This record gives sequence, structure tokens and C-alpha cells, in this order.
Amino acid sequence: MVTAKEDRGGSMVYVCLLATVAALGGLMFGYDTAVIAGAIDFLETRFALSPFWKGWAVSSVLVGCMIGAALAGPLSCFCWRPFCLPSRPSVRPYPRT
Repeated sequence: MVTAKEDRGGSMVYVCLLATVAALGGLMFGYDTAVIAGAIDFLETRFALSPFWKGWAVSSVLVGCMIGAALAGPLSCFCWRPFCLPSRPSVRPYPRT
């Protein structure tokens, strides 16, 4: 049994890593929201969207992001990770063989 004075073996590096990943997730969500906010005016003008369809367009983009994030982990485990990455050389972290 672990008492209050004993060390539980926690790692500050692990906590900082988790906080960094959570902060980056929040940053990416904010970036997605800003992109949608910048594009919605053009979509509304181009397609003459009513308020209902404007809301539908925004929510479908966010739902698509959630589905993509939920499928990314299982897909990368099912396939080999490099095959799941984009094939463009600018974002590929490994050399083409």
C-alpha cells in the first residue's frame, strides 16, 4: 500500500508531454474553427445558403473532423503507419524507397 509520504513514481516529463499534446489538440481545434469562420462567408455568398444550411455546412465539417480523428488511430494500426501518411514529399517524414 502506498502512503502519502512514499513516491508514487510519477514522471513530470510524462505530465508535460500529456499537457503538450492536449494544448496542440486545442490549437488545432481553434485553427479548424478559424478556417471554417473564414470560409463560411464565401460559401454563403456562392451557394446562397439560408441560416439552416449555413449551420449544416459548419456542423458537417466539424463532424467530419471528429470521424476522421476517430478513424485515424484504428486505420494506422490496421495498415502500416507510413501507408496512412500522405504521399507528398513535403509532409512525408521518411525517405521514399
